[in-house]
Amino acid sequence: GLLVGVLFTVPLAWSALILVGMVGGATWISKQRGEGLPQVTWISLLAIGVGAGSTIVLMTAAGAIEATVRSLVPVGSLVIANAMKINGLALDRFKEELTSNRDVIEVGLSLGGPPGRVLATHVRDSIQASLIPLVDSLKSLGWVWIPGIMAGMILGGENPLYAALYQFVIMAMIFAAGGLTSMIGTVLMGRAVITDAEQLIDTA
Repeated sequence: GLLVGVLFTVPLAWSALILVGMVGGATWISKQRGEGLPQVTWISLLAIGVGAGSTIVLMTAAGAIEATVRSLVPVGSLVIANAMKINGLALDRFKEELTSNRDVIEVGLSLGGPPGRVLATHVRDSIQASLIPLVDSLKSLGWVWIPGIMAGMILGGENPLYAALYQFVIMAMIFAAGGLTSMIGTVLMGRAVITDAEQLIDTA
């Protein structure tokens, strides 16, 4: 709490550096789910950085987020943290797909199938599985589950309608960032696990 309080007093330009540091921490945590996969650190960094970063930049430019440290850092942390979770889930599921379907994948490659086509089903399943918690959260938003920001604003005396709208914007950002992160990371990993000779690498 003291650290966050200090961060709120720094100039706006520092918020970018703070968010970059959060992306680095998110990369380090989520890459552990893909232990054994090639280039997992760099792919995770790129996926989270592009997925969360582009969403934050676009929503700030659109005026959905105020261009202040007090707004950018808390909202940015929510987006980055959820991108981290989704990246970890996608890596974990993709690794399981490779392990449990290794024979099928190798047969497809040995018969001359394009690597992208052979891995397409496993890439798609990994992306879908990683987004299940987020999709369920969106389905239950407001009537089963009242998230922290919305609940906090209501308890603070804000109009519930305004609180709900603001929370929906945040959830839309989280979903967009999560979807981009999952797609970028899984597609790139699908290419990384195939050698130049179009063989599946050992991910054990």
